[in-house]
Amino acid sequence: MYKLIISTFSMFLLNTLSLHATSKSYSFVGIDSTISHYNSGIAPSLGIKYGKQANMWRTTVGFTHAQKKDNTLQTLMMEVDKGMSTAFFKKFKLHPYLGLNYGFVQHDNSDKGYGYGVSGGATYILNHSMDINIGIQILKVSKVKSFNNINNLNLSLHYFY
Repeated sequence: MYKLIISTFSMFLLNTLSLHATSKSYSFVGIDSTISHYNSGIAPSLGIKYGKQANMWRTTVGFTHAQKKDNTLQTLMMEVDKGMSTAFFKKFKLHPYLGLNYGFVQHDNSDKGYGYGVSGGATYILNHSMDINIGIQILKVSKVKSFNNINNLNLSLHYFY
């Protein structure tokens, strides 16, 4: 099953990165601060991410680690999102987006599975090399025995290079 997930994840990454081939793209790194709701509780998490942006398309791979008392939650997620650019938002530094997510979930050290879902939020452009992102992520989780979904509220800072 994990071979299927890994190959699907790889194909997803290659296909979305090919979107960037025809236009100028920018790489970025970021840090996340997330509030994760799972297993009837709330846990803060920290994460890192790497991504590429071309025009209104953004592809990221991110890792988060949440700690709640004696248990941990780790995710490795791929996200592809598209900015909702209209004439209204082109005049401002605030840009809403919608996206899809897919990746791996590990609860405590033995309970492993995968998650998939949707995301949305807004990015505020600080300057030519930094932005702040606030968003939500709603994930359906499979193969993890302890819970069936994860809901995240995250705040990210990205540095473009």
